[in-house]
Amino acid sequence: MKALVIDDVVPIQNMLKKMLLAAGVDEVVTAATGEAGLLLLATGDIDLLLLDIHLPDMSGLDVLKKIRERNSTLYVAVATGFEEPETVQEIIRLGANHYIVKPVKRSEVKLVVEEAAR
Repeated sequence: MKALVIDDVVPIQNMLKKMLLAAGVDEVVTAATGEAGLLLLATGDIDLLLLDIHLPDMSGLDVLKKIRERNSTLYVAVATGFEEPETVQEIIRLGANHYIVKPVKRSEVKLVVEEAAR
């Protein structure tokens, strides 16, 4: 399984990469912007996406919209530092499979990997 992490904070990218590899993901690639992430997704070989909601070039929600226009089967987990009901509802309405509240826990990443593998 190959995963993509889209997050603009490099230490968070590295932490999530370690968590994903420990949870059984074979390969992890990272992107710091929504546009860079969309380019990586265009290769078509990503199985799981961990997407930050706050990115420097566009909202993670906009990235999610674009992903769902192109790929309805990609497993997407959206990470947010805010658990506001409106935000969570929008994440789910746009087709995310899972949302994670930051700070991210290893158990949550493991659950996401297990769900994506199904």
